[in-house]
Amino acid sequence: FVRVLKKANLAEEDIKEIESELGTTLERTPLPGIYQLAEERGLHGTSGYKSGKLFGIDLASAFAVHALDLKQGMHALDLCCAPGAKLCMIAEAVASQGKPAVLLLPQRGQQEEEGENGRNKPSSIAPTTVRGGSVTGVDVALQRLNTCRNLIRKYRVMGVRLYLC
Repeated sequence: FVRVLKKANLAEEDIKEIESELGTTLERTPLPGIYQLAEERGLHGTSGYKSGKLFGIDLASAFAVHALDLKQGMHALDLCCAPGAKLCMIAEAVASQGKPAVLLLPQRGQQEEEGENGRNKPSSIAPTTVRGGSVTGVDVALQRLNTCRNLIRKYRVMGVRLYLC
């Protein structure tokens, strides 16, 4: 399944161009902006993927976000947020403004204390402000959050905070 970003404002001719590039058709699903590929194809080499206008997403993930009936100005929490496809979809629904994604880690020079499971956890987190709607993504692994942050940067998603816990 492929998700077309709202801000991409793709016209029907743009969809036809993507279909031509992929060598298969994009079939509309009941979910806005979500298309099913008629045949399995990789998106990585396409101009739409490279330019940040579309990306792959699991239909169940897209449906879960759609079912939330999110509106501009709302605030959402995404636990276990990586790799970030749902997070991007949530942010696009709730945040029309704000800062680019911020990954919050322990501040330099601060000691970390050991958590219940023996792993280190941040003793405090630097505050950040996001005006309007926002989404806060939380995950347990720095590598997973970096993957999420890279996706958010690629698609220029606004109004996101990422926390390592």
